[in-house]
Amino acid sequence: MKSLEQWLGVLIWCVVTLAIAVLGVFFVPLATSGGVHIPISLLVVVVANVLLPSVFTRGLELAWAWFVPPLIWVIVVIPSASLTGDGDILLPGSPAYSSTLNLIYLGLGVVAAIVGAYVARMDFNLIRQLRRTGERQK
Repeated sequence: MKSLEQWLGVLIWCVVTLAIAVLGVFFVPLATSGGVHIPISLLVVVVANVLLPSVFTRGLELAWAWFVPPLIWVIVVIPSASLTGDGDILLPGSPAYSSTLNLIYLGLGVVAAIVGAYVARMDFNLIRQLRRTGERQK
């Protein structure tokens, strides 16, 4: 039964991660009526990509769960930065400030995903070691 609960947890957290990734992409061009960009997407991408791999790994107790959030983020963001058949893209390349913000978003997202995956993997290894030493002491 635990396996079914784990897979249900994976599904739920994948949906949450997908929603956060999509919202992050749509927040990139967020600006006030005066044209001042609000870089909330940068905060969202860093926090989500650093924390979600640890949440997956600790919450689901699966050794492979650490790479799922970065993978979902890449699956959402790469097509969003690509041209569509109509020429529209979600992460536009112009004007210049918007283009810079998009590149920062992509760069921070990748770095945060790498850091988050590394931390989650190390956390999982530490948790596994602590459980092994706890079992030996009993």
